[in-house]
Amino acid sequence: YIDYRVPIEPDDQWAKNTIVYGHNMEAGYVFHELTGYRDAEFYKEHPFLTFDTVYNQSEWVIFAAFEANTDFDRGEVFEYFNYVISTDPERAQWYIDETTSRSYFTNPVDVNTDDVFLTLQTCSNNAADTKLCIVARRLREGESEQDFDFSSSVNNTERVKPTFY
Repeated sequence: YIDYRVPIEPDDQWAKNTIVYGHNMEAGYVFHELTGYRDAEFYKEHPFLTFDTVYNQSEWVIFAAFEANTDFDRGEVFEYFNYVISTDPERAQWYIDETTSRSYFTNPVDVNTDDVFLTLQTCSNNAADTKLCIVARRLREGESEQDFDFSSSVNNTERVKPTFY
């Protein structure tokens, strides 16, 4: 389901960050496939996604995948889930910086504060009960999948991890 704060409108206008929540079913369906984004090789094979609403279809390029704690009783919380509606470029830069610093992989995708984002969230299914998030930006006017080269993407050994690691 989509976060209740996100309006889905027929005029192709998007919230700054559309968050979609889905279950991670270990049987291999719903959002389980997102766990593959913990590895740069999987990312290189699946860097794009399509997101359809009743009003439109849109193409997105993934630029980050991270794990985050969302329980204040378990330590520091990265409140990515509270970045939905914003017109503040500094807040957008914060979101870009925080998600890319936590990402399982590095990549050559250009991301800026004018972009709109799509965040897919599911359970990590680990003992820490963290959330796994995949973050994409909408393809810009005139961009296509052929404009990207992901061969330089590698696992991010310096990623920011939840505090309990």
